Amino acid sequence: QLPQGGDLVMASTLGMVSLFMLSTLLTEPIAAAGAISTLKKANTLGATLAIPLLAAWVFWGGNVLGALILYFLCLIGANLWIIAAAPVPWKKWLPHLLRPCSAGDLWKTIHQGGWFYITTLALVTKTHALSFLVAWVLGPTAAGVFYILLRISEAVAVLGTTASETNLAALATAPSLEEQQRRFRQSYLYTALFSLHSCIGLALLTRPFLNLWLKGLEDLPGFIGLALAVFGLGGAFSRKVVNSAMG
Repeated sequence: QLPQGGDLVMASTLGMVSLFMLSTLLTEPIAAAGAISTLKKANTLGATLAIPLLAAWVFWGGNVLGALILYFLCLIGANLWIIAAAPVPWKKWLPHLLRPCSAGDLWKTIHQGGWFYITTLALVTKTHALSFLVAWVLGPTAAGVFYILLRISEAVAVLGTTASETNLAALATAPSLEEQQRRFRQSYLYTALFSLHSCIGLALLTRPFLNLWLKGLEDLPGFIGLALAVFGLGGAFSRKVVNSAMG
């Protein structure tokens, strides 16, 4: 039931995501060198640059395929820029990146990062798999609305998790269990403070925003903003706990 050109959009999405993940893989040596903040700056710049470009593209009548390619080019370009600018000894790292992966390496990776992969799988299931399920039952329009609502709630979860990442890294250097607990409580407090501001905004502004953005959609309940805020807050704290446990 895809519209005309939908197959090309789906295939292009797979290809662009693969290129983006490849560029992200090439930034791993930069992260290993301790420049995680630099990577986050690059990701932020790429996403920020994409906003006005996509707005201009849509305003001038651009299609979905062009918007998709433009968005991923911004993200990939930011990664390539940070790779080119980073003082990383690539001659040392490239053999490790290009080394064939054995079955033992694969099993060791899965065993050590098991909970991380389970969490990632749960997040993917919550967003993409449920969107496909809604599309199958109620049609693509309902799936689009469902996905938009999930992304709005993700704003709270991502902000709350990201706000405490720097403090979360301090858990690994805690000299004692008591100090580790104190740092965790402090990081938990940061998550709460940053998330609650977004929750208030969602609870008050989601409905007017949806009325402006999705004109003609009148069947959403009035408490949709509050529901998204609570859902996003739960996501922020669950990610926080999982990341702390894995660290």
